Amino acid sequence: FFAKDELDLSVNSLTGTIPNNWDETHIISSFNLSYNNITGKLPESLGRAPFLRNFHVSGNSLTGSIPSSYFNLSKLEELYLDDNSFVGGFHKVEALSTRI
Repeated sequence: FFAKDELDLSVNSLTGTIPNNWDETHIISSFNLSYNNITGKLPESLGRAPFLRNFHVSGNSLTGSIPSSYFNLSKLEELYLDDNSFVGGFHKVEALSTRI
């Protein structure tokens, strides 16, 4: 259980990866790790956080593709992924933006 619903650790020179142990019990609504030195891939499990409204990871060194679970986040309002090294197509991002 996550006691605080907003996590903002932006611009803190953090390193490492985003943990992959998020699930439906996490009530996080805002997740911001922008402008750090985060590496690795976006965790599939974070795409199952049912209350996530804002997701900001701009300005890191993230790689891989955006997990398909992120396109099912029904409450998502803001998605900032720029200035990373993602690969693959982003055709589903257009579909997401029409829902917001």
